[in-house]
Amino acid sequence: MGVTGGTAANIMSKLRKEGYAEDTGKQSGNQPREIRITQVGLDYVETFLAAYRGQVIQNTGDHHDREGASSSSSPTYRVDDDDEARNTPISSIESLFGSMIDALEKTKEVALDLETMPPEGWVWEIVAQYRTWRRRLKTKPKKDRMRAQWEELKNKTYKKYATNPETARVRLVSLATPEGLNKVVDAAKVDLMPLLKVLKTKTVIVHNSSFDLGVLRERYGYVHEGRVLDTELLYLLHHYAEDGKRSKVDNGKRRLPDPTVTKVKVGNKDVGMTALSVLAKKYLGRDLDKSSQSADWSMPNLSPEMINYSLAGL
Repeated sequence: MGVTGGTAANIMSKLRKEGYAEDTGKQSGNQPREIRITQVGLDYVETFLAAYRGQVIQNTGDHHDREGASSSSSPTYRVDDDDEARNTPISSIESLFGSMIDALEKTKEVALDLETMPPEGWVWEIVAQYRTWRRRLKTKPKKDRMRAQWEELKNKTYKKYATNPETARVRLVSLATPEGLNKVVDAAKVDLMPLLKVLKTKTVIVHNSSFDLGVLRERYGYVHEGRVLDTELLYLLHHYAEDGKRSKVDNGKRRLPDPTVTKVKVGNKDVGMTALSVLAKKYLGRDLDKSSQSADWSMPNLSPEMINYSLAGL
């Protein structure tokens, strides 16, 4: 590769210093120790490659800029051969019209759910924060501490952008109808405008509609004109009207708990009373797998579990 030994040693020294690589095992004689890329390093490399691939695509003229689309490489999916076809996201405009638009035009009600991600370049903010943290330390931290700090910065930054309607970008749109449609559209590869045009006057069923519809309005200027059935709001009405139990004791009196601030146990986690997983269990007796809830939806490759998760809430 034309890299001298001294240059390579300097590069590896810098990678170790920044926490991107680490030595493994013990040195034997003149044999150098093996080097392992840390999780921090893997994330850094993934970010670089995504940006590089996106630039290559732009230079070849194959990339079409669309609102809400990432400039990174077109995402691919690791879906097993025996997975059902419905679990493969729609990733072309031809498939959108062929398998979804026609079905949506014939229905009156559509269940809607979004999976969102931060805007382009968000990982570089983490890199800058991580470097600042490292420079402030007088001694090199242990590997576990470096890894924990990276994950903390990553999760905090991701949540800050992906859960804010003003900054969140749409990655997946999940739709279901009473007639049997249950599909996912990859917004990083397909222009959503034809889909949104069909949805505009339909009755949409959404959980926490202020977020989903807020994101669509910010990203695409979409304003829904049909009815909106928000299952979160419907639950609040049902809770206060007849279903709520006076389980909260306040000044010696038993009162209805406020679902918007009250936590309940789901497995070993404390979850808000209005969470979809709580309501699915309460009214349908159904356990929702929420393991992918905090997944990184900006990754180029989405696992089959993530795709299934996006469909399960409909």
